[in-house]
Amino acid sequence: MHRLMRLIFIMTYSFTALFVLTACGNKGPLYLPKSEAQPITMSPTTPPAAATTKDDTEE
Repeated sequence: MHRLMRLIFIMTYSFTALFVLTACGNKGPLYLPKSEAQPITMSPTTPPAAATTKDDTEE
């Protein structure tokens, strides 16, 4: 009985480890991209309006 439980234990953890390891990573061969990504150019923007402006009705 002890050997059967040990066999079940080893088989269960072996299949679990195999399943986890096969689920990791990308499918297919590893490769480096041939061309580099295009650089992103940022154009300058105007600063936002001031949050506190004087309102003529508050006097």
